[in-house]
Amino acid sequence: QETKEALRLLHMNAACGHVAASYLLGDCYNGGLDGHKDLRWAKTLYKISAENGHVEAMHKLGDVYERGATYSYRVYSDRAALLEGYSTAMSWYRRAADRGDAEALAAYERICSLQELSSEEVEAITNTIESVHGLKAKG
Repeated sequence: QETKEALRLLHMNAACGHVAASYLLGDCYNGGLDGHKDLRWAKTLYKISAENGHVEAMHKLGDVYERGATYSYRVYSDRAALLEGYSTAMSWYRRAADRGDAEALAAYERICSLQELSSEEVEAITNTIESVHGLKAKG
């Protein structure tokens, strides 16, 4: 009963535009709280929070896109989905890293060093991220 009430309050606050409530609700759906795991809804809630400056949401959104890319590649051998997912994940990781999230920077660098990506693909992704988001290369 307490869990249902907490979820109701989070939903209500998220609907009113409270960024932290959207993030916490995203965590609930990402983790499957109360047996309701919904990664699409979690991604939507994380994105709302991330777009409003919530650093942890930026990091979690990067995680969601990275997991999706890896899954698409392993299950469907979908290289385009892999590159798109990694590119989006790296973009969110960089945003979080630029706001002080050291773990997000480590995740960004880990993707850059993956064997699934050629050095040309990594360079293309990082150039796109830098040009679209006005970010400068880490180094």
